[in-house]
Amino acid sequence: MTHRKTPSPGRLRWALALGLLTLVLRPQAPLAWESATTHAGLLERSALASVIHSRIERDIGISGGLFARLVIPPADAPATIELLGKFNPTHGYVPDSRGRQMAIGWLAAGAALADSPARYAANHFLDPTGLKGLDDHTLDQFSERSKHRLGASRADEKLIRSGAPAHEWASSADNPLGVTGFYDQYRKAVTAKTPGERERHLAGALLAAGAVVHVLQDMASPSHVRIDLAAHVDSLSGSAVDVGSRLERIAALAYGRLGIPATTNIVRKDRLTSFFVDSDGTGLAQIVATRFFSRYTLPVPDRLPVGARVSTIANTVRKALARDDVTLEPAGSGFRVLDSRGTCLALFEVEGRDIRFFTNDRCVLSQLEELLPLAVGYGTGALDFLFRGNLVVKTSGKGLSVTSPGGIGDGELLLLWDDAKGVRSQFHKASVRGALPKGLPAAPSGAGRVVAVYVGTDARGEAVVATGSIVPGS
Repeated sequence: MTHRKTPSPGRLRWALALGLLTLVLRPQAPLAWESATTHAGLLERSALASVIHSRIERDIGISGGLFARLVIPPADAPATIELLGKFNPTHGYVPDSRGRQMAIGWLAAGAALADSPARYAANHFLDPTGLKGLDDHTLDQFSERSKHRLGASRADEKLIRSGAPAHEWASSADNPLGVTGFYDQYRKAVTAKTPGERERHLAGALLAAGAVVHVLQDMASPSHVRIDLAAHVDSLSGSAVDVGSRLERIAALAYGRLGIPATTNIVRKDRLTSFFVDSDGTGLAQIVATRFFSRYTLPVPDRLPVGARVSTIANTVRKALARDDVTLEPAGSGFRVLDSRGTCLALFEVEGRDIRFFTNDRCVLSQLEELLPLAVGYGTGALDFLFRGNLVVKTSGKGLSVTSPGGIGDGELLLLWDDAKGVRSQFHKASVRGALPKGLPAAPSGAGRVVAVYVGTDARGEAVVATGSIVPGS
């Protein structure tokens, strides 16, 4: 009997990706991780590791947390419901006819809507060195280097060639699903009068949070941080209309939605922009741009001297990549370039006196093993940052005390109470200047839940909505 060796998970994933790349899939927006698979999976992984579940249950008072069913009535948000209705219902983020789905589904829906309309996707690029957004400089060389000129020309008819830097777009007032919209909806999710209103606004806050994190997680795609527009108009399956990033398509095919790997490193920052770019170089865009190359930004090395030895070739490769930590290993008729972690950066072949860099699907899969967990870790940290506002509410004598473990800036404190039907009413309001007030009044008799909400800035001047609650007598 002949025993076959069981392929490793990595080999199976590689084989699956190569086999499926020949299929014609439903065309996607060409400028981001694919919404139905990668972005939804990244958001779900990040959300499950974040504080959102406990925030929804404890501070907002909605049982079920991320798995609570939240309703946005179609009549209240017809444009949003119409846009979501264009997605396949099997994707898991299309609400039912009543506008109802789970909280985690609204997060994923936000990730899907971040590219709608398509021009918004152009704002998901960031050169961390110059802090610039999308431009089309890589298309100058693309017509000569690409083997998919037909796909490129078809895509180019509707391709947006410039955009705002991603870190600015996430907080821009022009972004309907940006940070401003998130905080507005989150405040209403806690202060609105009826349970139905609060659920509706919470769904809106989750939509905005999902869209913001989508923009951040696009920084884990090398073409987004190397401003490689050409990489997003490759023909992916032989169809002139199925164009996009080959790396991002491979991620969708190899990992799907449920196979997105978890992270072992949740990133913490004290400013939202620091998740993108930080003064210490640990922003996601900086890490990816420093470590990885995109398809059409691989360098063109100096020509080799006649009869160059292997050592000369190796030194030329290291110089071109500006990396001293790489090793070379034979791969077919050329070599594979590995970094100190064993991740494939590129392959190259020597043609006469010229070194030609390229990537193949196996190399891309090696990169995705690091890029996807990075995206999850930064995404989790960003969700925790958005929902970071935490107040501790306690009874104090005949009144209440409210403290903020994370510190407070300037803003406004609201105290609210729920009656037996869950109707929420305000019973106290106070201005805040660097410290929460003391000697706060007690809630009205019969209050089922007391909720404190601070709207303003944190100790670092960053916008925040902080919440906390207590059930009297519990």
